[in-house]
Amino acid sequence: MTSALALFRDERRTLRQGAHALAQWQRERPAAMDDFARTHSPYYRELYRTPCC
Repeated sequence: MTSALALFRDERRTLRQGAHALAQWQRERPAAMDDFARTHSPYYRELYRTPCC
């Protein structure tokens, strides 16, 4: 599990790198959170297993 301090440092480093790095971070971070949830949570694993609609 990632600590709040590690997340803060990651965000701070990204902000220092500029707008392009921030946009990339904003695209990648939610995808990483989804992957983590699918892997570690039975609820989300089942939810994402079956296609919606």
